[in-house]
Amino acid sequence: HMVTPQWITASLAAGHWLPEADFRASVRFEAVASAVRNAMAAGAPRPRPLAHRLVCVHCPPPQPTAQAEHKAPSVAECHSSISHAPVCRRGGSSGGSGSGTSVTRAALAAASAKAMEHRQGLQRLVVALGGRVVPPRACNLAVVSAGASAPSCRPAEAIAVTEEWLLQLAETHIIPSTSAFNVE
Repeated sequence: HMVTPQWITASLAAGHWLPEADFRASVRFEAVASAVRNAMAAGAPRPRPLAHRLVCVHCPPPQPTAQAEHKAPSVAECHSSISHAPVCRRGGSSGGSGSGTSVTRAALAAASAKAMEHRQGLQRLVVALGGRVVPPRACNLAVVSAGASAPSCRPAEAIAVTEEWLLQLAETHIIPSTSAFNVE
């Protein structure tokens, strides 16, 4: 259980640990977590609101941020020159007078690792909700991270929604309307 800080102070004042149930903290997924625990304790199967859904989680790595006023090079430009030079410069050239924006391998690796970690977390959530994670070409539902566009290679009938749609589903176990979370 997650408890409020008052549980500690009240327990100290009482001289013993007080029941946690009296000091439960209110958190985003509290209601659904409690409902799932109660259902499973009663022998009911775990709810699977995404059962039979083929879900692609689209979470591309963010573009490197520019230190200067110039637009940062794309990830593709940086990956194409990463094996040839310690830094990538605007336009894919590793040389020059420094007029481009430098992006180090470490910055690209960190951005890619963060995007991968986020994608993996969303994929675990899809599986926990009963969905099956598949590539974009095979999905009937695409969950898209904030700021990204829907994967262009998804089937025409596949719906693309924001990750907030998935979080709301996880919070309530009720499939939200896709219209408010639609991604083009």
